[in-house]
Amino acid sequence: GINQAMELMCLKGNQEMGSTEIVERLDSLGSQIFALSSRDNYTMSVDCLRDNLDPAFKLWKNCLLDGVYSDEEVEECKDIMGWINTEMMGQDRLKEGIMGAAYGSSPLGNTHFVGDERQVSQITGARIREWREKFFTRGNMFIG
Repeated sequence: GINQAMELMCLKGNQEMGSTEIVERLDSLGSQIFALSSRDNYTMSVDCLRDNLDPAFKLWKNCLLDGVYSDEEVEECKDIMGWINTEMMGQDRLKEGIMGAAYGSSPLGNTHFVGDERQVSQITGARIREWREKFFTRGNMFIG
């Protein structure tokens, strides 16, 4: 669930600027930042003109490693996650169940989409930051 929360909140703000400023800065650079998560990875990319690579990459880095998540933004994210879970198609629920049965308690057995209200209620800004600090480290990241 944390992976999915990070995806939904990638542009909510960082140590230097809030979400509105981030979007305005991206627009001024002719850039876009995309986030995508799955069960076992998190991808965040920046698309920009070559001349704007340095400032766009700095903004990308700040969003990825220095994200700040207010309680209100986390609650909004949890609402969206609940909606996604409610609207999930039967085949996606089946895939989640098969992965859980096949991989058990290993990381690949964890659900990508949050499974119940108890799991959603445990997501906080502090837990997102702890997760990021634990897993977004030199040996776990690929930057290309």
